[in-house]
Amino acid sequence: MHLVMNRDITIKGLSGHAIHYKKGEPTYTPPELVSDAMAAGAVPAEGEVVTPAEDQPAESRPVPVGAEREKVIIGVFEEMIKDNNRTDFTAGGVPKDKVVNERLWFKVDRTEIKDLWYKYKAGEIGEND
Repeated sequence: MHLVMNRDITIKGLSGHAIHYKKGEPTYTPPELVSDAMAAGAVPAEGEVVTPAEDQPAESRPVPVGAEREKVIIGVFEEMIKDNNRTDFTAGGVPKDKVVNERLWFKVDRTEIKDLWYKYKAGEIGEND
């Protein structure tokens, strides 16, 4: 795939590849480096189409917002309840933030977890949503 940068820059990937881009010039980019280059501002050259990799890591999935975010987090709560592992919860019965974050591809803070947990336990959100 050929990518174009809006500045001169060298991108180094964890795969060992390093590519130097000249401003405005389409440059061949190996598949292993495409996501790194695009994160640094590269765009596909004219006529090129970015196709997601079959083995796209979960971390590259978009972070949900609003009701969709709540639904995903509540789903984690429900999994934790089914697992029935008391060490996954605090002494106050709230899911531990570390455990919740291990099950998600995005990070949530303790306050968001507590707020959603109390709404879930009160029946304001959850299974019927």
